[in-house]
Amino acid sequence: MINQKHIQEIISGCVKNNPASQRALVREYSGFLYAICRRYIKDTESAKDMVQESLIRILAKIQMYDARKGKVESWISTIAIRTCINALKKKRITTVDVDEVHSGEVQFDAGILQQLTMQEMYDLIHQLPIKYKEVFNLHVIDGYSHQEIGDLLGVETASSRTRLFRAKAMLREKIEIIKKQESCVKTA
Repeated sequence: MINQKHIQEIISGCVKNNPASQRALVREYSGFLYAICRRYIKDTESAKDMVQESLIRILAKIQMYDARKGKVESWISTIAIRTCINALKKKRITTVDVDEVHSGEVQFDAGILQQLTMQEMYDLIHQLPIKYKEVFNLHVIDGYSHQEIGDLLGVETASSRTRLFRAKAMLREKIEIIKKQESCVKTA
């Protein structure tokens, strides 16, 4: 990323609707926003659409950004995450999980995780059902609390915890399968 003084100049220009500043903001943060959107949206074209939608919202609300409250990257990542989650909410039918029960924490074998490439881990996360992938990304990657996730997704805090537990369990199962496949290849 670029230095904060330059960012503030770009933001000031965007507040004044300066097209050059708006292009500079888009140029500086499109890749950052795409990485965020791809964590939530599997399809690359849809993720690009979410980047565009996020940029539109960012530019429309740029006057609301307050540098005293945090870095611009945190502010724009929040907008991108919410844009993706809102789009996902519109695409699915809301159901209530009557069997969601939290039954402990799932532990990962650090050795297994170190053997996976980032792309393999990324692919495994994308294989999760949307409601588990959202909570996993929000909690593990983006650092949201279960209360914040509950507020954002419109679910109970306990449901957020349960979904995280299930996401980790599903990932552990998938990683174990990969581990077994690799050990079979090595012994053959």
